[in-house]
Amino acid sequence: MTESVQQRRRFPRIRKESPVHVRKLGADFREECAKTTTLSLGGCMFVAREPVGADTFVDLLISVRPQQVIEARGKVVYEQAQVSGFYEVGVEFTSISEPDRRALMGLFEDHIPDLSRS
Repeated sequence: MTESVQQRRRFPRIRKESPVHVRKLGADFREECAKTTTLSLGGCMFVAREPVGADTFVDLLISVRPQQVIEARGKVVYEQAQVSGFYEVGVEFTSISEPDRRALMGLFEDHIPDLSRS
């Protein structure tokens, strides 16, 4: 990724493979288990077996640590088909509780020590 894209990002990202339960909201409701590849305080990217659909709202349950799951609602901001047949799905969080946001922040403090000083 180019430096200019990194500079435009509002939140730092970490590479983290975590189980995520995805519940697609709306008329074509469905659920799927997937795996995140990156996490940020503003969203995540996960790999799905089927397309979710850009601009779709989803509820996510993300396992951030053993025995710790956070819940967030988000909007799919991009989706890219992969050669493997899977889909990379980028989600921007639209709603996350304060306790879950703090739990996510703790994960970042573990990976990015300088973040706790800001």
